[in-house]
Amino acid sequence: ASQVDNPLRQATSRVDVFINDVNDNSPIFENIIYNVTVMENLPTGFTILQVSAYDADKGENAEFKYIVKDPIQAFQIDPYSGWISVKDPNKLDRELNDKITLKVLAIEKKPNVDPDHKEPSSCIVEITLLDSNDNNPQFFPSNVYTFSVLETAASGTLIGSVYASDRDINENGRIIYYKQNDSLSQNGPFDVYPQNGSIYVTDRFSQMLSKPGQFTFFVVASDLAKMHHERRTAVAIIRVNITDINNSVPEFIGAPFEAYVGESLPEGAYVTQIIAQDADQVDTMLEYSIVAGNDEKQFIIDSKSGKVYTSAVLDYETKQSFDLLVQVSDGINTAVAPLLVNLVDINDNSPQFTHDVYNFTVVEELGSNITVGTVMAFDRDSGKNSEIHYQIIGDHANELFFIEQRNGNIRTKSKLDREIESKVEFLVIAYDGGTPQLSGSTKVLVSIEDINDNAPYFDQNQYEVEVPEELDPPVEIFRIQAHDFDTGDNSVVKYLILAGNEDNTFNINTDNGMITTSDRLNFERKSEYKLFVAARNLRPFQGPNSADIVNPSVEVVIKVKDINDEIVEFDQQLYHYKIPENLPRGTLIGAVMAMNPKRSNQELDIVYWIEFPDNNDNNQNVMSNEKMENGLSKFNINSKTGEIIVIDSIDFDPPANEKMFEFKIKARDMSSINTFNSSVPVIIEITDVNDNSPKFNEDRYGLELPESLPPGTSLPPFFRITDNDSGPNGKISYFRIEGTELDTSYFVINQTTGLIMLNKPLDYESRNQLEFDLIAADGGQEPRWSSAKVNIYVANINEFSPKFIGLPYEFYVQEKAVEGTNVGQVKAIDDDGNNVYYSIHDEDHTYFTIESDSGRIYVRKPLDGKTQYTFVVRATDDGLPQNFSLGVQIIVRVQESNDYPPVFTSNNYFGTVLEYNDEDILQESKPIIQVKAVDKDLQNNTITYSIVGGNDNELFIINEQNGQIRINDGKWSLIDYDKQKQFSLLVQAKDSHQTPLVGLTIVTIDVKDISKYNHPPIFNKPSYTVTINENKPAGHCFLKIDANSGDSVDTVSYYLGGGRDSQSFQINKSTGDLCTRKILDREHQDRYEFFVIANDEKFETTVPVSIEVLDENDNQPLFEQQKYVVSIPHDSHPGQTVIQVHANDPDMANNGEVTYWIKNTHGMFEIDSKTGLVRLVSNFPNNKQNFTFEMEVFAQDHGITPNIGKAILVVRSSNTHNHPPKFDRFYYSIEVEENLSGIAIVTVKAYDPDQGKAGKINYRIVKSTYPAAFR
Repeated sequence: ASQVDNPLRQATSRVDVFINDVNDNSPIFENIIYNVTVMENLPTGFTILQVSAYDADKGENAEFKYIVKDPIQAFQIDPYSGWISVKDPNKLDRELNDKITLKVLAIEKKPNVDPDHKEPSSCIVEITLLDSNDNNPQFFPSNVYTFSVLETAASGTLIGSVYASDRDINENGRIIYYKQNDSLSQNGPFDVYPQNGSIYVTDRFSQMLSKPGQFTFFVVASDLAKMHHERRTAVAIIRVNITDINNSVPEFIGAPFEAYVGESLPEGAYVTQIIAQDADQVDTMLEYSIVAGNDEKQFIIDSKSGKVYTSAVLDYETKQSFDLLVQVSDGINTAVAPLLVNLVDINDNSPQFTHDVYNFTVVEELGSNITVGTVMAFDRDSGKNSEIHYQIIGDHANELFFIEQRNGNIRTKSKLDREIESKVEFLVIAYDGGTPQLSGSTKVLVSIEDINDNAPYFDQNQYEVEVPEELDPPVEIFRIQAHDFDTGDNSVVKYLILAGNEDNTFNINTDNGMITTSDRLNFERKSEYKLFVAARNLRPFQGPNSADIVNPSVEVVIKVKDINDEIVEFDQQLYHYKIPENLPRGTLIGAVMAMNPKRSNQELDIVYWIEFPDNNDNNQNVMSNEKMENGLSKFNINSKTGEIIVIDSIDFDPPANEKMFEFKIKARDMSSINTFNSSVPVIIEITDVNDNSPKFNEDRYGLELPESLPPGTSLPPFFRITDNDSGPNGKISYFRIEGTELDTSYFVINQTTGLIMLNKPLDYESRNQLEFDLIAADGGQEPRWSSAKVNIYVANINEFSPKFIGLPYEFYVQEKAVEGTNVGQVKAIDDDGNNVYYSIHDEDHTYFTIESDSGRIYVRKPLDGKTQYTFVVRATDDGLPQNFSLGVQIIVRVQESNDYPPVFTSNNYFGTVLEYNDEDILQESKPIIQVKAVDKDLQNNTITYSIVGGNDNELFIINEQNGQIRINDGKWSLIDYDKQKQFSLLVQAKDSHQTPLVGLTIVTIDVKDISKYNHPPIFNKPSYTVTINENKPAGHCFLKIDANSGDSVDTVSYYLGGGRDSQSFQINKSTGDLCTRKILDREHQDRYEFFVIANDEKFETTVPVSIEVLDENDNQPLFEQQKYVVSIPHDSHPGQTVIQVHANDPDMANNGEVTYWIKNTHGMFEIDSKTGLVRLVSNFPNNKQNFTFEMEVFAQDHGITPNIGKAILVVRSSNTHNHPPKFDRFYYSIEVEENLSGIAIVTVKAYDPDQGKAGKINYRIVKSTYPAAFR
């Protein structure tokens, strides 16, 4: 420091400056890249490398730690020392990653203040993995191979190859093959080439005399690691199927064949099954046929299974056996064997009567044992099956008649009475002697002939009748009638009056008993008569009691009735009414009244009616006949009350002019016998009402007026109006016009006279038509209105010249345009609305012509090479009184022709595209190929490209300008080599001319297959449905399921799925052969449904399988009870139901159909062979009332080898009446939803009035269309 005023004076001092460190340096690694090589599969914690970094700062500013960024998380780093070690040994797999790149960061403890510092320092560590022998060889596509070889293959024949790969490298990944050292492999007639895995036939194969269908041995694939004990291996299973040659003749099993079948079975009945075998193991199908003895085609054989069925209904009575010759063929070799089919005779013909109905006649009152007639039946069976005996059915018939069982002769048991029963109808049944017993029936009608063994009789002891006096004879008074129980002539009755008719006042008809008068009766002379009438038979009485029979008589009392004979009188001499016209129908005008003072109202029955005067009457005041008829149709009178009402409209106005009506009303007492009528005149006067509106002579009027008329001009009279009413009602008193304000403003009207005048001038251009309503009213108190439409048409006067629209006019035409080519169109309008006509003038008009009415311009002659033509078109109107016209210039420019189409540089282009994969994501945006076309035209030669064919799914797009073709966005996934290997596109090039030309070329794009696992297996059927007979042994193969992989390298494996149903079956994993795992029982389960899975190691596909188990006759009918015990009353009549037995056979069709019969029926019972219903066919013996019948009941199915079930039936006769149960309803109807089980759907109820065990009810389902569906 120096002094200011004396610089020589100075002083010094030491200053120490300490520089504080800031963190302005980043750590720096010794190396930017570190390289190290290590073995794969190192253990956890194994250190492989140390990285090192240095920071020039001091203290905390120099502190940092290491962080490693490992994309696979295989390594870890010590944050302070920088040593890198193994974190996860599983990630050190050379086969997945042979080189691993790490990034190591040096992260400072304190923030760096250097403004240029952006991110932490780092280095790269590259780690190369060396291979170790850590992978086993792996066979592809699986470790199971199946090959085939002919049984005659020579030594050295190649039959296939196995392939294994090892993901290791060098010696660790090289493979050799050899047979496994076991007895199965070493003794087999096949070997493998060590280097390529080819399987070949050895000498031992040809030396084998008998070869099994398949050989199995094992092939080992081993790598070539240097240390032998470190070598890894894999084993493959080799199955070689020996293909047999078809050189053996099929052999029948069990020939010669003999079978039995029942006659009368329906077509399709099973006869037997022919079985043959073929020693060859080739997959051939044996085919069966009938080659002889079947000329009438009565048998058929299933060509696949050998089952023989009937093709017609066979009859034992026609033919008892058939000798057939059956043949079996394997496609090359054939064999034949005899088949004898024996028919089993059954009682299949029921007795048949010669008539459906027998009519017999017998006379009544004869004794017993009288022959009535004979019935006859025949049976087409023979022997015991044709023996017939007869029986009458019905208690009543059996009381009257009996029949001789052998000859069918019917006789009476006692005398018959026709009056009790004139006709007896009953059934006669004919039974044969077969088993099961069959029967037929006929109806017998016995008519009982009448004799005269009954006298006539009257219904009453006395008859009383009343008849009016003063009636002219003959008057029918009463018909007396007697009855007779006899019939025909024996019942004819005659009548006569025995007494009481001394003065012969009455007569009687002897045939019908009608009593009539022969004179007028008079109450005052005699008021009552008593007659005695007798009834007599014409024929004499017959029979054992004829002497005691007498004819009857009866008393008839006839009373004479007093009658009324006076006439009635009206209460007025004239009735006059005044009514307005148009009264509604039913209106009451008034009433007239007539009476008889001598009798009370209760004794009177007065009737009124209207009568108009006769038109022949000379009275001038009477209406004409037409008016009288109109009047008769206008009014009506109540015939009982005398009230007069209107029944039709009445019109006072013309043309009807109905102003007055005159007529008479007549009356008569209908209870009086006096035939004279009373009458009174009636006048009805009609008054007018205003019921007619004014009426114009037209609904619409039209007038044409020129637009030049001045205001105040009167329109000429153009309408007439009338009104049919009279007086003020018929006079027009008021006029007015109505319409739009604009239209009515042109006119005024005189409201009294109706004269119409112009209010302002008319102008055609502003409004050429006007419309309004002309309205008129009459002078009634309540006026009525009417209207008519008036249209005023304004006539035009030509005021304006035409005007062109769409200016200017400039058209284009091709240079080679021919005559008639359309050039364009001009358009002019006329504000007057006149028509416009066109013409061409000036300059180049000779080259063109124009349509005068439309303005269309056409080429008239060839153009001479100019590029532009000019002319004038003139538009002229047709207005009056003079025409106006206007011209406009037209310019026509000539365009060059499009002479050349685009031409592609090649007729065919070829390109390739990879099928869809996940690896090459840029494939979709890459151009596949570029097409190019040229156009030789100098103008309009810009080319646009497009795909016009072969691009159905729009998989490809083309650049319109440069012709590059690539895959359309989002469509690459649809390109699949296995679905379509090539695409052919039709590409179009189009020029830019107004009428463009095009060129075409073909672009072929081949698809390259790169993917191995991209298609699921596809079954050759959408579903499999198959049938199999029950009871087949376990392991029986019956269906081959086949699925194809879309990729040639895939191997498909088969598995079963679908739950419990699939557990009964097994499938060959490689071949798809479906076989049974156990014996199937249709009665336990008749259908199996599951699915088969096809797996190609990446995708799975399923297909449904439905198996129906066919029935075999392996069950015998089982009765619901082993012993049936039933009691029925002793007096039960023949035909009564005893019981219905039921046997169940779970088999199907013929195997499950059951026929019933009874052994030892005791002559008392029969059973319905179809239903099992047991009926009584004869009365129980009279000498004892409690006894027991025991029988054996059989049920036999219809199988080829039938099965038979048996039960015991005990029927007891009892004094006690046992009643059958009865259901509360005859019919039940229920709706059930599908796919439900185990739910109650309906409860049926029955009742039995019996007590104790007899009244206990058990329920069962007797018959069902689906037996297993309900319980």
